[in-house]
Amino acid sequence: MSKFVKTRIVTAVVGSLNGSVDVLAVDISRLTGNEANGLRNALSQKSITMLTVKSSLARVVFRKSGMSEFAETLKGPVTLTWGASDVVELSREITAWSKKIDRMAVIGAAVQGQVLNSDQVVELSKSPGRAELLSKISQLITTPGSNLLAILNGPGASIQSLLKSKSE
Repeated sequence: MSKFVKTRIVTAVVGSLNGSVDVLAVDISRLTGNEANGLRNALSQKSITMLTVKSSLARVVFRKSGMSEFAETLKGPVTLTWGASDVVELSREITAWSKKIDRMAVIGAAVQGQVLNSDQVVELSKSPGRAELLSKISQLITTPGSNLLAILNGPGASIQSLLKSKSE
């Protein structure tokens, strides 16, 4: 492959990533064509993109993106996955598929500039997602106000019930 073609491929891959800072690398080289296409179709319905590239070109892409530590972990056939609403959802989908298809292996991930190995990706998939964390935060924010309201309403409610019982 000529240097011009490699440069064009690297530019296309960098453009495809669209500035994504959360990328998982998987090995799907042992899957049949039908399995790989089924996997791609299922993940594309969940807004997850898969792109298979040579590991040498993937290393160049990640060096250009400032993730040279992640680039050094890539060896052999590499399929890059990115997308979904957050990285936890992405890792959940990929680990779920790797459990369904035992010939699929998670290589690692680059999450917000940090490099994760395959075990760390599995741990990430077990953590709460963005929506779950936001709901927990909103609950924590509103709990003190609810408690204060209950405390303030307590004496007024008891006085009201006493007055009502006296009037009857």
